[in-house]
Amino acid sequence: MCVASSRLDPGQPAERRMTKLLQSTALQEVYDEIVGRDRAKQAAFAQELVNVEAAQLLYDMRTRAGLSQRALAKRVGTTASVCPW
Repeated sequence: MCVASSRLDPGQPAERRMTKLLQSTALQEVYDEIVGRDRAKQAAFAQELVNVEAAQLLYDMRTRAGLSQRALAKRVGTTASVCPW
């Protein structure tokens, strides 16, 4: 999961974050082909972008804290398979 969140400001509106993410011509072409102007697909893409950013933030915080996936899972009362970040 490497959507470099350091380049994406979570405080920005989702549309602006997507524009920044899609600065690559190849990514923009794929987005246009798969998502295009379909509002439902745009909304789904935006939600997945939020999910990826949240997962990246959790990963960053976990690794900064020096915790393994297993250690974090134990602290929150679940298993490591539920904590893939």
